[in-house]
Amino acid sequence: NLDRGVPIVGTVRNTLGQPIAGALVQARLENGSSLSMNTDAFGRYRFDGNNPGTARLIAGAPLHRTVMYNNITCTSSCNFPDAATPLPLIVGSTAVADFTLPEAPSLTVVASLSNDLITNLFTTFRLSLMRPNGSVVTEASISSFSPNVTLTNVAPGDYILRLQSPNTVPR
Repeated sequence: NLDRGVPIVGTVRNTLGQPIAGALVQARLENGSSLSMNTDAFGRYRFDGNNPGTARLIAGAPLHRTVMYNNITCTSSCNFPDAATPLPLIVGSTAVADFTLPEAPSLTVVASLSNDLITNLFTTFRLSLMRPNGSVVTEASISSFSPNVTLTNVAPGDYILRLQSPNTVPR
């Protein structure tokens, strides 16, 4: 349908072929504009109304590696959009770009309360794993009754651990 421009469609799956809901797909069009959206429950995305030319695409999801349209898996930094293969956008056709995202290595974080932190046997502490920008990734309760906590499936990266009791400021 020409009044909708050239649609870009595709599906994002894991290496087992299962759709990944909520994956972020980004497109950089030839004219310099950018598009982004999250996949639906079936791993599908669709960008409508694009002018003919080319688009460079990238997809990523939590606990998965980011992949460019040409199936180059990004490592710590990705030279996007320049390294992505251009996807032709041709009038009267639908441009299809499917992605397969490999799982990213994940970490396990183990935290334990030391005896010098336990001053009140009935105090429950809140342990927060945060990104450097302050956004909380996950939280857990830790107390003298359960002085150890394990956080699993943590994506590699830089984090801040914050321990807070009801009577103290975060540290």
